[in-house]
Amino acid sequence: QVFSDATPSPHRYPLQVLTGTEPANERIRTAALRHMHDLTRDDVYFDNEEFAAFAATVAQLRITDGHELSGQPVRLLPWQTWVIGSILCWKKTATGGRRYKTAFLECGRGAGKTTLAATLMLHLATRIEGADLVTLANTVVQARQAYNAIQTFARDAWGDHREDETAESALFECTEREIRCRTTKAKIRSIASKSNSLDGLKALAYLLDETSEATSFWMRKITSALPKARDAFMLSVTTPGGMDVPGGRESPYYQLRRLATDALEEENWDKLNTSAALFGLDDDDDMEDPSTWRKAQPSLGHVIPVDAYESILAEYKAQGRLGDFERFQCCRFSTADASWIATDLWRELVDPNAPAMPRDRATAIYAAVDFSKSFDITSLCYGFWEGAELHLRWHHWVISQPNANVRRD
Repeated sequence: QVFSDATPSPHRYPLQVLTGTEPANERIRTAALRHMHDLTRDDVYFDNEEFAAFAATVAQLRITDGHELSGQPVRLLPWQTWVIGSILCWKKTATGGRRYKTAFLECGRGAGKTTLAATLMLHLATRIEGADLVTLANTVVQARQAYNAIQTFARDAWGDHREDETAESALFECTEREIRCRTTKAKIRSIASKSNSLDGLKALAYLLDETSEATSFWMRKITSALPKARDAFMLSVTTPGGMDVPGGRESPYYQLRRLATDALEEENWDKLNTSAALFGLDDDDDMEDPSTWRKAQPSLGHVIPVDAYESILAEYKAQGRLGDFERFQCCRFSTADASWIATDLWRELVDPNAPAMPRDRATAIYAAVDFSKSFDITSLCYGFWEGAELHLRWHHWVISQPNANVRRD
């Protein structure tokens, strides 16, 4: 298939990944294979008319967020058309309903995740009668970021109902509480991500921002209600978490995110109604190697210069915050800033010629145990003196069963 820059195609990026012209991690390569596999199926289809309508919506928008490209038309990159096209346009042949009920997008900071999601919400508002569209996040401030981006796009493209010249012709009425489309009566709202505020909520689309920082399981209320509606869906956009988020790899977000990783298993491609676009470095990639950065930041070299990333890396190194660079720019869960002894230092301290633990009952042995707080590690340290030297021994216990099979008790 031949593509042109003037005509965006949601199938271009997966082909670039699979032909090796676009750097990608193992998860994105698997998602690309899944996309091409779906094109051969009879029970689902890609709605090209819907995608053309979405592209027409985007064509009316301009960059207005203070970026150096402000004032220029929004032009979606191939990875962006693939992500949104997949969420919006894969449909079930039998019903015409949306295939993906949940969607997960992870990529490096500055890629325009929130702005991209804003274009999707605007498109839905202009197309679907009476749609209720909701933006949520862990804090009101975070939830308002997507809401404000939608509001700015709407006023710039279709007029501001508060201005005399466009008061009657403006397509949207934008207030602090909601954005309402005058033709479809659809509304976009921003609400707090508290469990009690989600009771009874029946929206068409839920946009969840920076979900890796969630500290409670409010997202489950949304996912549990989605199967009941033909077209309702949830989109989570975030950078990965780190050890500073309570629970770490067992946080509410990472427990829910297993839907995405399970959906990438080949045996689940046709079963799970979850879209997964998990950009980021592979586990064995060196985060200081510029050749790996496009895996995490697919906009690098387009709207984000490579030298900007080099400057960010230098700043993080100077501050001793490489964990933040790994997490936010390289889009990889980071333990770099955790309060653990570094592996190389640990190995350096191990003395293979150290004396064995004494069997003499007269020798005092001091012991301390640190039980795991949740699903991490339990450690026992015991020490004894040999003359003026203190010797330490350690034992560690790590849960080896899959977390799904382990009861917290």
